[in-house]
Amino acid sequence: MLIHHVAAALRTCRHAPWATAVNVFTLALGLVSFVVAYTIADYLASADRQFANADRTLVVTTRYRLRAGALDTGVRPASSQWVAQYLEADFPELPAVARVVLPQRDSDKTAVHAGDRDALLRGLAADAAFLDIFDFPFVEGDARAALRAPGSVVLTKAAARTLYGSQKAVGRSIVIDNAFEGTVTGVIDAIPEPSQFGGSSFAPLRFDMLLSRDFAERMYYQQFGRQLM
Repeated sequence: MLIHHVAAALRTCRHAPWATAVNVFTLALGLVSFVVAYTIADYLASADRQFANADRTLVVTTRYRLRAGALDTGVRPASSQWVAQYLEADFPELPAVARVVLPQRDSDKTAVHAGDRDALLRGLAADAAFLDIFDFPFVEGDARAALRAPGSVVLTKAAARTLYGSQKAVGRSIVIDNAFEGTVTGVIDAIPEPSQFGGSSFAPLRFDMLLSRDFAERMYYQQFGRQLM
C-alpha cells in the first residue's frame, strides 16, 4: 500500500511539477506555523513557573464590561481594595495574602531622587507578604524582611545602577515623588522571562521598584485627601 502511494505521488510530481511544488510548500508552511504557534503558547504557559510557590499562587482579576458593549476592559490583575481583607477573614488557612497597587493613580511612573541623581521609575506598592509569595532573585538585602518596615524600597538591579552606580544600594536614602523619604532595603536581579513582572511591555505588573504599602497610603492621601483602603 505504501509503495502504491509513493508511486502515485511520483507520477503526480512528474506530470504536474508546479502543482506539486505549491502543495508541498503549503504543507510545509502549515507545519511551520503550527510549530511556531505551539512554541509561543508553551512559552507563555510557562510564565512565572520559576517561582517556588507558582502552583499554589492565585491572582485575583477583574473585568468591567457594559451590556451595550461600549466598554470592555478585558481581564486585568486588579480588584477592589477590600478583597484582601475578605480573603483573610473568610479563608484563614491561606498562608499569605498580599495586595499590590500603583502608588499614584494618575501615572505609572514615579519621580525618584537619590543623591544627585533623578529618575522616573515604574513602581508598585505592595504588602510585606508579597515577598513571601514570590521569591524574587535578591542580590542585596533580606527578601523576607525587605518590605516590612515603613519607608522600605526594593529596587531592581538596573534601577539601583541608575541611581547609585556601582555603589552598594542597600541602606541608602531615597526620596519618592519629591516628598517621601525612604531607605533601600533590597535589590532584585533581572526576573526570568516570561513573567507578569518581567521587562516586556506586555507584562502587566512590571516594575523598577517595590515600595512598602505606607508609600501608597501617604501618596494617595496627598492626592485625594482621604485614606487608601
